[in-house]
Amino acid sequence: MFEKKGKIISKSNEYNDNKKRSCKLNIRLNPLDYGKGPDSQLNHSEKFKVECFLPVIDQMSSALSQRLKAYEVICDRFGFFGQLNNLSNE
Repeated sequence: MFEKKGKIISKSNEYNDNKKRSCKLNIRLNPLDYGKGPDSQLNHSEKFKVECFLPVIDQMSSALSQRLKAYEVICDRFGFFGQLNNLSNE
């Protein structure tokens, strides 16, 4: 969706490689083979998906799972407060 909107705004279907950006790689997002495997030839769109989009989605998924576990613990401990109106005095 964003790629299509970018093509419409820029009125171009090509990626601009003139400006190369250097970035420090995140240690947590390194591939399991640590770059020792053979390089594959990916187009710009596929390269974005593999190197940026999928690692971000994986990180977000694990963070949400961790938060869900924390909320389940809170609900187990204090969830009865939501049921006070329905509980009997006994």
